[in-house]
Amino acid sequence: MASFDDAADTAAPPEDVFKLLYNPEQFSRWWGCMQIEGNPAPSKHPDFGLPRVVSSSQGDGRVTITCSLAEIVFDWRLEERSQGGTTIGVHVDVPDAYRLDLEGQKAVIGMSLRQLADVAARDATPA
Repeated sequence: MASFDDAADTAAPPEDVFKLLYNPEQFSRWWGCMQIEGNPAPSKHPDFGLPRVVSSSQGDGRVTITCSLAEIVFDWRLEERSQGGTTIGVHVDVPDAYRLDLEGQKAVIGMSLRQLADVAARDATPA
C-alpha cells in the first residue's frame, strides 16, 4: 500500500475545519474529486456516500474518512497554530490497485486540502 502526507494552513479555528470534515453533506464544497474533469458531478454520484466518516475525535482534532469506491483512507489531523488558525494535515493510504495513479491522487488530495482551507477560512466563526 502506498501512502503520502500533505498539509495546509487556514485562518479558521480547528472547530470550524472539524465541522467541514465531519459533515459529509459539506464534502461537495471542498472535495476535489467532484470537480475534476471526467469525474461524475456530485448529483451523478451513486446514492451511497463516496467519502464517508469512519471515525472522529474533536478532542484531538482527528477525522478518518474513506472513499467507498476506492478504499482509500484519509486520516485528517487538525492542529491549532499558536498565532491563530489551524494546520490541516492529511495522511493518505492508497491501495495497491491505485498505485498507477498515485500522482493523480496526490494532485486531487492537494487540491481538496487547499479548498478545505479556503472554505474554512471563508466560513470561520468571527473571533
